[in-house]
Amino acid sequence: MTTKRSSSLLQSSLAPTKPLKINYSSEILLFFYKNLNPSDGINSPEIYEKLPEIRTFNDLLNNNACLKRIYSLIIDNIQCQSYKDAIFYVEKLMNLTNGHPLVVYMLGECYYHNDDYKKVHSLFSKYKLLNYNQNFQILAARSLVIRN
Repeated sequence: MTTKRSSSLLQSSLAPTKPLKINYSSEILLFFYKNLNPSDGINSPEIYEKLPEIRTFNDLLNNNACLKRIYSLIIDNIQCQSYKDAIFYVEKLMNLTNGHPLVVYMLGECYYHNDDYKKVHSLFSKYKLLNYNQNFQILAARSLVIRN
C-alpha cells in the first residue's frame, strides 16, 4: 500500500505544472521591462496608462498577422540564441513598425548579444532613444564599457 501511495505522490510531483498563458504583448513587455512579473496583470489598463508604447505595440501585433509571425520568429531565434537571425527579423519588423521603441530596444539587445557593441549606441542615438528610459541607458552604457 505504501508503494502505491508513494508512486502516486511521485507521479504528481513529476507532473508538469500549468504554465502561465503569455501572449505576444506579455513577452515583449517582459523582454523590455525585465523586472515585471507575468502575473501582475499585464493587460490591465494601469499598465497601458504607465506604458503607452505597450498598447501601441500590442495593437500593431493584434491587427496584423504578418507582424505577429515576424515577432514570433524573433522570439524563437532569441530563445535559441541565434542572434544573427534575430537581427535579420528585428530589422524587418523595425521597418514595418516605423522604428517603434520596443523594436529598437530588441534590436539593441540582439546587437549586444551578438557582440556588436558599437551598433547598440549608434542605433539608440540614431532614433534619439538614449534617454527614453533607464533600460536604453543601461544597455548603451554596458555596450560602451565593454567596447572600450
